[in-house]
Amino acid sequence: MNHIPYILNAAYCDTEKVLNILSLAKSNNDNYKTVCDLISNNKIKIPKLYRSIIMKLLRITPVTKKIVGEEFNNWLKSFLHTEVNTYVIIPDITKRDYYDVLKFLKDGRGHISNRQNRLLADQCIYGYYLEIFFHHHCEERKKGNTNQTFKEIIYETFNITDVYGRVLRWVGRLWHEYKNIEKLSISIHRL
Repeated sequence: MNHIPYILNAAYCDTEKVLNILSLAKSNNDNYKTVCDLISNNKIKIPKLYRSIIMKLLRITPVTKKIVGEEFNNWLKSFLHTEVNTYVIIPDITKRDYYDVLKFLKDGRGHISNRQNRLLADQCIYGYYLEIFFHHHCEERKKGNTNQTFKEIIYETFNITDVYGRVLRWVGRLWHEYKNIEKLSISIHRL
């Protein structure tokens, strides 16, 4: 079975479609604006192979639709995984201090990785304790016990960038308010 003619035919059709779009766009300024609007509103479909090139050539920024409300709720439910078992040992919150939380975060940094698609539960708990550590660190800094910024200490001690640390802290605060988000079988990068 020879697939080469089919592939060549598909590539030829895609190229022909792109040429038609470009020839219409270059005919005059009004057509250029019309074509750009139609492409950005997905009225004209560009073949996937040429999409990024055409978007750059025509200087069109891709529009990402923000999902809110019920649509966002349904999207999150699509990742719901009810049999999530979290094996993170959570220290007693009543006895927490700066050094207890620091030790927990050092020991638990293997549970999170910004390069892996892990379940949200580990990142929620780690982020919550990172938020607690942030408040303890601010108090220690006010007392003069440490001169390192929070950004420096999380990078040097936990190997977490400031941006990723802020995301983890946000997820931790969110988890503290809504415990059920730990059941989502989704990576933090998909949020």
